[in-house]
Amino acid sequence: MITIAGESFKSAIFIELKGIGLSQALKQLYSTIIYLKQGFSDHRIEARIVGSRDVPGFTNIPDYKKLFKEVKQTGGSIQRATNKIYEETI
Repeated sequence: MITIAGESFKSAIFIELKGIGLSQALKQLYSTIIYLKQGFSDHRIEARIVGSRDVPGFTNIPDYKKLFKEVKQTGGSIQRATNKIYEETI
């Protein structure tokens, strides 16, 4: 996890690195966010997954929808990268 505190915003970026098993990454991110979210109640929650390959229909997986609902409440998003490198622009 990385936290960013700007003058007008605070973000907590939760990151999961996976070779395969992106569904498991969604579950792990969700569990971690639920466990720590009280400490970041004034932050925008972001979820990031960096994996070695893409999964067709990823956004239709029930675990994706569950995680999306949680991060959307804070104004956050879910992003993923499949090239083993992810860059965040703030």
